[in-house]
Amino acid sequence: MIDFDAHCNSAVECAFGEAMTYQPAAGGSYGVQGVFAEPYRRQEFDGDGGVKWITAAPSVGVRVSQLRAAVAKNDRITRDGSGVTYLIVEPQPNGIGWLNLKLKESA
Repeated sequence: MIDFDAHCNSAVECAFGEAMTYQPAAGGSYGVQGVFAEPYRRQEFDGDGGVKWITAAPSVGVRVSQLRAAVAKNDRITRDGSGVTYLIVEPQPNGIGWLNLKLKESA
């Protein structure tokens, strides 16, 4: 069986990751590598041919193996390069060791 975390997820992290600080709501913080995706807008069509715009939230992908505990809603993550901090709105595991975190910019 393929070890996706060792062979695939680590390669993605090395190629596209950036330094971030993970801050659990319970307290403390520690460094992780994450792949950040800017928010974007896309069109969606309904069954009648109408168009509406959908805005996707910013997100960050991280290897589950980097995390010390399960991710919870309202934890925070900061992009070390920009200093921008985001609130984690929804953690979305993919089942092969990668976790996509939907974010909201926090004040």
